[in-house]
Amino acid sequence: CALTGIFDKPRYFRLDPEACAFTARGVPGCSRCLDVCPTDALKHVNGRIQIDPHLCQGFGSCASACPTGAIGYHQPDANTSGDYLLRLLKHYR
Repeated sequence: CALTGIFDKPRYFRLDPEACAFTARGVPGCSRCLDVCPTDALKHVNGRIQIDPHLCQGFGSCASACPTGAIGYHQPDANTSGDYLLRLLKHYR
């Protein structure tokens, strides 16, 4: 079975590294997002939090655990959701 088409995985998050309390001024601090992510999509690299969009499944636990709002849940826009729904219906027929 050959795969065809383009795969565009949605990003379920937005990350503001400046607001992150993981390492403030080089001092280790908050690690709530790392502790709650069920897919291990979050890693600390060079003193900053990075999110692997291919591992993120959009559960939103990191966003609800973040005390500073540095990680937020990002809903797909209406055009993306509508396009996805139309493609599903087309293939269903």
